[in-house]
Amino acid sequence: MILVLGHVKNNNKKCLKMRYTHYMKQFHWVLLCICVAALIPRIFSVQWNIIDHGDIKGDVTAAYSLITHHQLRTSDELDLSLTPDFIPPGIGRSLLVSHPPVWALLGAAALIVFQREPTFDNAFFALKILSVLCGLLVVVLTAVVGRRLFDTRTSLVIAFWIASSYLMIDYSGNGALYSLQTVTYFVWIIVAYKDMKSKPCALGVASGLGYLVNHQSMVLAAASVIVLLVTDRSWKQKITDLVTVTLVTFAVASPWLIRNYRIFGDLFFSHAVNATYIYVKAAVPREIIDGREHFILGFFGHIEILRSMLMVWLPNNLYYIARKLFILAPVLFLFFSFACVDYVFSPQRRKIMLPIIALLVLHIFLSASWPVTKFRYFVPMLPLVFFVSVDQIRSLSFSPRVRDVLFGLITACILILSYMTYLSVPTHTYYYDGAITNDPFHGREEYNYLIRRGILTK
Repeated sequence: MILVLGHVKNNNKKCLKMRYTHYMKQFHWVLLCICVAALIPRIFSVQWNIIDHGDIKGDVTAAYSLITHHQLRTSDELDLSLTPDFIPPGIGRSLLVSHPPVWALLGAAALIVFQREPTFDNAFFALKILSVLCGLLVVVLTAVVGRRLFDTRTSLVIAFWIASSYLMIDYSGNGALYSLQTVTYFVWIIVAYKDMKSKPCALGVASGLGYLVNHQSMVLAAASVIVLLVTDRSWKQKITDLVTVTLVTFAVASPWLIRNYRIFGDLFFSHAVNATYIYVKAAVPREIIDGREHFILGFFGHIEILRSMLMVWLPNNLYYIARKLFILAPVLFLFFSFACVDYVFSPQRRKIMLPIIALLVLHIFLSASWPVTKFRYFVPMLPLVFFVSVDQIRSLSFSPRVRDVLFGLITACILILSYMTYLSVPTHTYYYDGAITNDPFHGREEYNYLIRRGILTK
């Protein structure tokens, strides 16, 4: 009898293993088909994105200048325009500052691997190819994380939505760094969900690498703090974890910080430069002394910045984000809005989705606190919105058939809106979103910019 039971148990294990292997093969094959389908429009995106817009121009120049001049320059010419007093004259004014170095370094590496001459056009093309690869990796990681949160079938559906979204298609071929930023978000999420002893260290590595891709990814370090604080560990262990994640994050980001200090005398010089955008938008008083621009901050200057942030930028930008998500996440946005309230009363679901929620909330509020929420900020945001929306759908008492119909409707809406976007945008690119919509403050500056440059006609 014991031998028979043991034999049955072994057979059950073999059956489960075979079934798991079968499901994994199906998962990989379907995901491969989705990636192949996703590649086709992304190749066209490379062809459509011919505008050397400001956000990518500096990275492109830095990529090829690293080979030609052994420096991360954003301009081949000396910038003699009026600049704030803390930016030193000379070559220091033409060095990469606004963006971290990783994207430009990858572009330089791609030029070497492709054996292309270090020119602007070749560097632009290299970064566009890299953005295609990162965009496909986003599709794969969406399925991986979705499978961890939900199930195999649902994860593949979400991956197909990402593959079909015109936003994700466009930024998977325009040469900008935001698809890579999305990859770093996914890497952080995977680490956050893993049960490991070295989690604080791993979160620090992911946060530091994210910061070296885009300064906006500093939200990863803040999200790490939230994730580590809600564990069941003792306060002594929590404090140790927080110190660890902070030190590791700084250690990974230290090459960039040290470089800034050696050249400009400030570890966080990039943030000081980017802050001038805030000063200008907040109408901080300034004066010219010896040909240099000095911002007069003081107590009232900081108060004015805070007032602008809370009373003007934040409400307008949050409304802008809601309007755009209504289009970018058709039907899903309704469930996303419901989830924003429902999580307050669902502690168990909130605990499971905490890494996603923490990262999404921090990303949204950082984006909305900036004077003008840029359309590119939606790239790392959209997959997180999809996850939250699907979690809300699954929490409702829908029958499997109704849920399938709902997923089919969402898929159809995403495909239709992507096609309509292609038809309605003259450049076929989303970068200058003013071509089809207003900006957060109801202007069309980016559309007018295209007209002034002769790219579009009235």
